Amino acid sequence: MAGFCIHFLLITAAAVGEVASLIANGYTNLPTSAESYGNRIVWLTALVMGRTLPGSNPLRQTVAAYMNSTGINGGYTFFAPGVPNSFKIVFEIHYPNGEVEYELPHVTRSATVVRLATLLHYIGLAKEDALREAMVKMLTYPVSEEHPHATTIRTVFGFIDEPTVAEARKGKKESYKVLYAYDFKVGSEQVDKPVQ
Repeated sequence: MAGFCIHFLLITAAAVGEVASLIANGYTNLPTSAESYGNRIVWLTALVMGRTLPGSNPLRQTVAAYMNSTGINGGYTFFAPGVPNSFKIVFEIHYPNGEVEYELPHVTRSATVVRLATLLHYIGLAKEDALREAMVKMLTYPVSEEHPHATTIRTVFGFIDEPTVAEARKGKKESYKVLYAYDFKVGSEQVDKPVQ
């Protein structure tokens, strides 16, 4: 019975935390005064899920492993009333004659769209620079194979910044924000084939 209660406490905390995060970030029609309450609820749910403990804490690691293995951590924002910021990646391909081409990732199946969006989301959330660069390099490798005569590929990673409801009412439009840009030389060890 205790395990049952803990399991559903974690499910409730994750779901409530996601909704509170939307309120705290202004993605709802609630008044802006509700944002401070949203922040308090986010902190409270983070406390319940052990996220306020240091990353090396065994209790936090155990709770995180349990939540990841049962799927509690994922999927709630997909059904939430607000759409999260959309991460985007653009490949800027440079040729020896000075010509520059721009390309987006090639997607052939509808299931790939979801996987790519999820991967871009993970890249956007990555805190380690080396991990982020490795993931971006894996996305850049197929582009370098399609353009063997290019000298450099600049991979630009950013997101579409959607206005809050209050900002949209005032006429503010979405804008593209660049977060990271990586330059890779084509045909050299810098865009080598990723390990499978």
